[in-house]
Amino acid sequence: MYEEEYQWRQEWEEQNDAYDQCVAEDIHRFEDKEQKEWQALWEEQEKEALQRVQQESWWCQLEEKRVRVPPEPSISEEAFTIAFKFKNSEKVIRRFPLLATVSDVFDFVESHPCVPPMHDVKVQYVHQLWTRQSTTLQEVFRCRSGKFCLLCFSE
Repeated sequence: MYEEEYQWRQEWEEQNDAYDQCVAEDIHRFEDKEQKEWQALWEEQEKEALQRVQQESWWCQLEEKRVRVPPEPSISEEAFTIAFKFKNSEKVIRRFPLLATVSDVFDFVESHPCVPPMHDVKVQYVHQLWTRQSTTLQEVFRCRSGKFCLLCFSE
């Protein structure tokens, strides 16, 4: 009888241990799943916050560019006249002062409504790619005022 009771108690303890182990594994799985869900939620919120900050920063930079663009010279002033052709086929003609820089042209284009937000702009003049590091328009064109050129922009 004692053997049966001992054997029964041993089986009961084994079952109890197995049950406790199953419960512990279930709790561990649940905690892992919950932790992963919280981690995914946190990462999504961080990503959205970063996008908001980048967009706000982009809008601030856009406003700074608009302010930096020199005013268009009057008809009586010597200036470069530049025709812009945007990717959406819209054409814009704009006059720039003789000492305007290539950076001023970039600022004008990047702040133009035709350019989608947060896109890089490439400027093509004939077979020469312009960069912001280029100097004044006069030096780039190596010519007199009144020069007319077409610049094509792409993203």
